[in-house]
Amino acid sequence: MSYADELHRRGVAAIKAKMRAPREPRKPKPAKRVKRGKPEAKVSVAVRQFIRRAVPKAFWFTIPNETQGSKNEKHHLLARKAAGVVSGVPDLCVMWPGGGIAWLELKAGKNTASVQQNDIHAVMRDCGQKVYVVWSADDAELALRDAGAPLTGSTGLRMAVPVEPLAR
Repeated sequence: MSYADELHRRGVAAIKAKMRAPREPRKPKPAKRVKRGKPEAKVSVAVRQFIRRAVPKAFWFTIPNETQGSKNEKHHLLARKAAGVVSGVPDLCVMWPGGGIAWLELKAGKNTASVQQNDIHAVMRDCGQKVYVVWSADDAELALRDAGAPLTGSTGLRMAVPVEPLAR
């Protein structure tokens, strides 16, 4: 018998053996995780649209300090730290002519700033920065007004308490 015939015979025998072997029962698939979406993304879009409309000369940027969602989170986290990413820095920085600057931490629903975020915010405030936690475009308007931004538009929010008493 030639070498090729022997390989063929062994191959056919192996295939037949696999065909006769009982199959192992399939493992049940793990339950699918329910995707909750990204509620902060909706807040982010609303706030950015408000800034574009109400502070047209503003320069703003987002801070990519998220480490979740990576398939290799540990590797991703180490690479981000090596690049100088600091966890807890607010999501959005807004600057306007005249030297004004405000940092906005965006939250959705009942979410609040984490302990780490609060610690970073305190350090930034100690450095003279204005840091705000906002849940909506209305909150962003109040924060930017407080920071002294030259707003040319409004979300339509009416303040419940007047800032200054009316002069008579």
